[in-house]
Amino acid sequence: MVDLDQLPASSSARRWRELYRTAISEKDSGKVQFCIAEAERALILRGRELLSMSADTSEEAAALDDALYALRAFAQLSAI
Repeated sequence: MVDLDQLPASSSARRWRELYRTAISEKDSGKVQFCIAEAERALILRGRELLSMSADTSEEAAALDDALYALRAFAQLSAI
């Protein structure tokens, strides 16, 4: 798995990481689904940005895929 702290420091890259960490660490069951949805939106937006970049973004793209998979699994577990 990719070390999230080693990824680019742009504001949108930083935002998805912050929202992802917030979502997976949220303890309040009433806030979990909202945090997950916010993080998913940020991940998808960042993924779209990466598609338009000419630089090698494969490492961050892999991190986005991993994070999205983890969020969806966490969402299913939280719904139980």
